[in-house]
Amino acid sequence: PIVEVRIARMGTYTRKMKWSDAALPIEEARFGPRAKERIQTQALRAFQVLGLRDYARFDIRLAPDGTPFFLEANARPSIEDGTELRLAAELDGLALEDLVAVIIENAASRHGDPSLAARVRTARDGRKARRGRR
Repeated sequence: PIVEVRIARMGTYTRKMKWSDAALPIEEARFGPRAKERIQTQALRAFQVLGLRDYARFDIRLAPDGTPFFLEANARPSIEDGTELRLAAELDGLALEDLVAVIIENAASRHGDPSLAARVRTARDGRKARRGRR
């Protein structure tokens, strides 16, 4: 899912705001399916063109007409609680352990270590099954 920091609520999004202890107003982005598809397609293309691997985060601003402008690619964004990538993962149903497992699986597969990827996947599936029984 695409998430956004609701800047309008707080004025200018400063470094001090981003790294303070206060929770940021991060939530699932609200726009139509065409805009969502356009942003996802362009983000995937940028990910590939930039040679990024495993995971990344893009900072984007939308023009009033809905045109997306990519500001930066963060090749190793933080996944700590309260961050954009963590919220996107949670909205997609991934707990932190699952997010880390997916990153490790992708890296292991990319490096030709299918046994590590399989072990991580098995452990993740076991955690999911135990959570489902609760």
